[in-house]
Amino acid sequence: MSAIHSSDYSRRASLALAGAGVVSLGGCAVTQQEQIGPFLLKAALNGGRQPGSHSALLTTAIEFSNATQNVVEAGASAIHIHVRDSEANESLRSEDIATVLNAVRSTIPSIPIGISTDFGIIGDAE
Repeated sequence: MSAIHSSDYSRRASLALAGAGVVSLGGCAVTQQEQIGPFLLKAALNGGRQPGSHSALLTTAIEFSNATQNVVEAGASAIHIHVRDSEANESLRSEDIATVLNAVRSTIPSIPIGISTDFGIIGDAE
């Protein structure tokens, strides 16, 4: 293994190359190349951004379906989605999730899909 130069690698890659194994920082994971053969590239399609924070923020089922097709063609083999309701707010409602999953599955049936279940989506549950 070659010497690690901080200017050549991100912090995640540096930790992985130093023998840290699987390193997860901010939702991204890097694994030592020697430990794995093929790797999994998971594309996070929209994140927990607020509606209106970016003009290209994906919010509809058709947008997720189209984006999934694009990222799979670019090499992704899994996706992560923050499902949105009709007002573009994050949602954990089964109807909203089903709408998005059905749209994505109609485009790429076998893609592994992660749905955000962050507690902040439902707010303060009393």
